[in-house]
Amino acid sequence: MAKKLLNDILVNDSKSVRRINIEKVPRKRLPALSEISPEIPPIKREPKVFKLKNVRREINPQFFIWVVAIISLVALFFGISLVFSKVTIEVTAKKTPVQFDNTVYNAHLNSSSTNYLSYEVMTLKKDEFATIESTEEKQVNQKATGKVMLYNEYSSSAQRLITNTRLASADGRIYRLVSTTIVPGYKKVSGKIVPGSIETNVIADQAGDKYNLKISDLAGDFKIPSFKGSPRYNSFYGRISKDITGGFIGTQKVIADDVLSKTIDQLKKDLQAEIIKEMYAVRPDSYIIFNDLYYINFERLPDGSDGSSAKIGMRATLNGLIFNSQKIAEYVLLQTKIASSTNQVEFIPDDNLVLQVKNTNTNKPYAENSLQISFTGKGEIKWLYNEKQLKIDLAGKSASAIPKVLNKYSAQISDIKVYFRPIWQRYIPEDTAKIFIKEKTD
Repeated sequence: MAKKLLNDILVNDSKSVRRINIEKVPRKRLPALSEISPEIPPIKREPKVFKLKNVRREINPQFFIWVVAIISLVALFFGISLVFSKVTIEVTAKKTPVQFDNTVYNAHLNSSSTNYLSYEVMTLKKDEFATIESTEEKQVNQKATGKVMLYNEYSSSAQRLITNTRLASADGRIYRLVSTTIVPGYKKVSGKIVPGSIETNVIADQAGDKYNLKISDLAGDFKIPSFKGSPRYNSFYGRISKDITGGFIGTQKVIADDVLSKTIDQLKKDLQAEIIKEMYAVRPDSYIIFNDLYYINFERLPDGSDGSSAKIGMRATLNGLIFNSQKIAEYVLLQTKIASSTNQVEFIPDDNLVLQVKNTNTNKPYAENSLQISFTGKGEIKWLYNEKQLKIDLAGKSASAIPKVLNKYSAQISDIKVYFRPIWQRYIPEDTAKIFIKEKTD
């Protein structure tokens, strides 16, 4: 049976399918999403990256910067701490207690002998003035006062001139020394004599204005009449150094006696407080001033007056016995034999330690060359060390090497404690300026 071809098949025209040439139909391109809506950006597809387990991670640059910054800060901190590092050395000095029970010692002025306790005399002077209104009239016989410079060309030894020693001016007016005066001896400089000199107060022998004398008025030197006929007469002389004034006879306005008395008492009280304060302020280093071993004398200075008021002046003179603490320690060690040392020592008195001058037959012990002095109470002998050398010996040492340094100072120091800053430091700085010595106190 013959095969039927497609053309031989009859199809109902009403229900026939349109014959389309498929090859001739063009393919239509689908529009892109961006073309449909311009507001929507095209989608970019990133290529997919597959990570392998054994591939190394990349380092975050910010993380690296932070690590470097932290390391730098730590290094900077340690660097600064080293620059500003310091060490405080707390030293406990060796001390030996001493007990005194009214122990009497022979003391000599400025003695260099180890057989005597040495002392020195400190002298201070201070003036105080007050101006008071003059309210009363009174018959006045007032002597002139002033200052004279005395010269000694007679001897290389000091010469003592007692109170009321007369001085005569070239025209015969007589003046007297207000107080005992010691004129220093002369010195020879390049073969020439340089006279010893001292300034002192003088007062006219008589009242009256004829004794008033200005520096410009004096012709010639003052002589000492009592030396006349001896070599000292021409080798001792005086020259006015401050106008001699105040001489007066007649009626004058004066200060009431009760007001004057109260003023003088107040001046003395103020002067005493001030000169004692000054005594402790100017006391030489390593010297001790014991309780009540100072003596204060007061003198009235020449009054000044302008007719309606008067200027009242007082002078306080303090003479104090002072003792070198090292000389006391050396002498006490020698006398008591409680210890001995070739190292330097000093004496530290207890607050209740009392010193008394035994030879009370004089009210001016400061004017004597030797005294008997008693000690009652407690004190300490302290061994001294060279602070500068100790710093040098400790500089650059480690904490473990400090005991070896202490062995070198075992005679003077009983203990050393070291405080480092910063606390983790364990070496003492090489720079001694960064080493601070502090003594431990009881």
